[in-house]
Amino acid sequence: MRVKETDEGINYFYKGDLQKEVNKCFAELLKKESQVFLIDSIYERAKKERDSLHNRIKNLKQFMELAKERENIVPEKKG
Repeated sequence: MRVKETDEGINYFYKGDLQKEVNKCFAELLKKESQVFLIDSIYERAKKERDSLHNRIKNLKQFMELAKERENIVPEKKG
């Protein structure tokens, strides 16, 4: 099945038996839905990890700034 979007709407094209095409589309739909579910869960985990890292970076910078303001302590350079 092919899809063509125009200004007037969406047109669907297929060749052969309609029942076979519907069965094929249903199988593809199930596959695509499972792929989207997997990708969505990976995305959510990655987003949580990213947000957590950004929050940790912000907290580390604020702590170092506070230590510098109150005690004039700065990180020592290694190496």
